[in-house]
Amino acid sequence: MIGRIRAAAYCLAIMFSLIVNILGAPPAFAKTEKAIDARIFAFQEMARDIVSGIDGSRRTETEDGKTDKALNYLRKAYDYVRPKRLRIAVAPFEQDNIKIAKAVADEFNASLFAALIRVGGGRYDLMARSHLKGLIADMQQTGAWDAAAGNPINALLANAGKVDVLIWGQIRVDGQWAVLSYSAVTMDGRVVAQTLPQRLKLSPDDAKISRATMPLDRAIQLAAQQLADQAPDLKTLIEGGVRFEDTGAQPPFGRYVQGRLSAALRNAYANIITGRNIKIGKLRANAALRGGDKVAGKDLNDKNLGGDDTAHVLSGTYWQLPGAIEIRLEIKGPGGSSAAWTGWITAGDTAGRRLRPKGNFGALRDNDGVGPFAFKLTSDRGKNAAYKIGDKMQLLIRLDRKAWLYCFYRDAGGNMIQILPNPHFWKNFKQPSFEGGVLYTVPDAQRFGFEFTVSPPSGQELVKCFAVSRDVTAELPKLLQGNSLAPLPSGLDLQLSATFQELPDTAVSEASFVVTVSQ
Repeated sequence: MIGRIRAAAYCLAIMFSLIVNILGAPPAFAKTEKAIDARIFAFQEMARDIVSGIDGSRRTETEDGKTDKALNYLRKAYDYVRPKRLRIAVAPFEQDNIKIAKAVADEFNASLFAALIRVGGGRYDLMARSHLKGLIADMQQTGAWDAAAGNPINALLANAGKVDVLIWGQIRVDGQWAVLSYSAVTMDGRVVAQTLPQRLKLSPDDAKISRATMPLDRAIQLAAQQLADQAPDLKTLIEGGVRFEDTGAQPPFGRYVQGRLSAALRNAYANIITGRNIKIGKLRANAALRGGDKVAGKDLNDKNLGGDDTAHVLSGTYWQLPGAIEIRLEIKGPGGSSAAWTGWITAGDTAGRRLRPKGNFGALRDNDGVGPFAFKLTSDRGKNAAYKIGDKMQLLIRLDRKAWLYCFYRDAGGNMIQILPNPHFWKNFKQPSFEGGVLYTVPDAQRFGFEFTVSPPSGQELVKCFAVSRDVTAELPKLLQGNSLAPLPSGLDLQLSATFQELPDTAVSEASFVVTVSQ
């Protein structure tokens, strides 16, 4: 029904266009028509990219007649004997991961859905949005969403049952423009289609420009009071980090807000109950967690990492909007309890702290969380942690099944080296295979042979890992076979994802860890 309504709306838009071309139109109508046409065209182009990728993945032969294994794996889920149509769904956006209003993001998905109906020509079954929204709500209530350990797209595919291909989107905001792109992922986690980014004009309301703002001091006081009211049993507060948008980075402003809020929460609880004093601590991995231990993916989530079942973990993000800064804060407690607060402060009221991170790894992290492996990559201080120069850092890795790992580290100076496999690793092992359900730590004496000591300069650094379904070392370029710790040539980091994703007959999952380095 939704598809028919959207198709009818499209036809009306075309009729309107023809009438205007014949009779002419006032400037306001001409602008409206132009905006409608541009948006329809953008979604048609993205739908064509998706359909082309899905149709290409179903080919059994290349143009020269040879079997193409890399494009042939969809046959496992598609019955070519019976007239069975491929089942496709569009995943809803999560408000925590987007900068614009959720209703606007949902409308983008609805427009893509309508375009897919037109471009697909009736050869696919498109699943209703309500099917996935209900499934996600059920997964969140049962804990399956949290247990996905950083791979919700894969978990959604595993639980969707009737979905063969899941389409998921990414939204970035540039002023009053939304930069929108989509990827199509099969049930085994392989990316079969990626659209070119499309720029869509946002209204001031859509871009969240017109918001009632407040001074930063007032926002801190209000957030502390409301969070305290929602979490009356809080006794130990663990600082989990306040990050810039969806980058994973913790610039000075984020660290400042976290410190101010922790102090305000201590005062708020002291005011609620006379003489009461909550403890404030940093996120630290439980010393009992050791490499080689059998662990569940959820054991490495921030709220479970410290081993204190009574602690509450404070985390948040802040989003730079035209004329305002949106701050989203959350306290997660035992048993899945949570308290949340969102507010807007005046754009310039940053207490003199830098708002944006040094460096942006967006292009290197686009495929994170997609793939067949439940791949957990975190640290002894939690996900996307902050360290000071001179600190020792330890990464924690856990997979749900056996896989082969290839990991890279990019420092704040822009140099990227391969940390796994590496020359020391090859002295002890023949292939970079890792067992499922086991905790691996980086560094360790056998596999890594070096320490992670955080060094200058300050800024953002990145760990990027690829988990693959077989040993592909010999098929990788020599520079990526782990025979040297020398920096990789400039620009090679941007080719890593494509290099691994294009390996034939290989399933791939990607994960990243952002490191914020400060003085």
